[in-house]
Amino acid sequence: MIRIGQPQGVIPALISVLLAAVPSASFGMTAEQVLGEYWKDPLFGRAASSHEVSLELLYKRIWPERVEVPPEETVRFVVKNQGDEVHILLFSRERDPRTSDDEFQEFIRDDLHHATQAVNSSHHHHSSGSSVEETVDIVKVVDQRPTLLIMPGEQKEMLLRFPEPGMYHAFCVLDAHWDEGYTMRIHVEMTESGEQ
Repeated sequence: MIRIGQPQGVIPALISVLLAAVPSASFGMTAEQVLGEYWKDPLFGRAASSHEVSLELLYKRIWPERVEVPPEETVRFVVKNQGDEVHILLFSRERDPRTSDDEFQEFIRDDLHHATQAVNSSHHHHSSGSSVEETVDIVKVVDQRPTLLIMPGEQKEMLLRFPEPGMYHAFCVLDAHWDEGYTMRIHVEMTESGEQ
């Protein structure tokens, strides 16, 4: 017999437990602080990364300058901005940010504008207005030219897949950051045993 008002099934029960376990004071916490290492859960599926790459944005450089990753596997990029400038990293096959089209440059300007507004009004809550239909995949494919906006002192993560072997790039698309050294190479190759 089903009683009204009581959650039935695993998902409603899990939601009830999470809501009861997370006090309202924890809203400033990260997902890892609330859920632990959720990406290691086999139910996390395609978003579970098999490789992790740590990058640091330093003064006029990205460290390391070159990394190797396998093709067709999910790679977790953990990026820490150690400097005092905002950066927008672009992951791409193309090396030169000047090859980006006008639409992409408008996207970058809009992204930076919204980030600046969020910093200036960080004590206010803003709704993104997104709906279920507007959601995007959690794992990006490098051919989508994914970007990562990182404020000074911030650490962010991105899950990426590289479709085939070859040389890829990550670089800051703001101002003269490319010329200043905010660029790195991502070498995607098969392992020596021929496995991915």
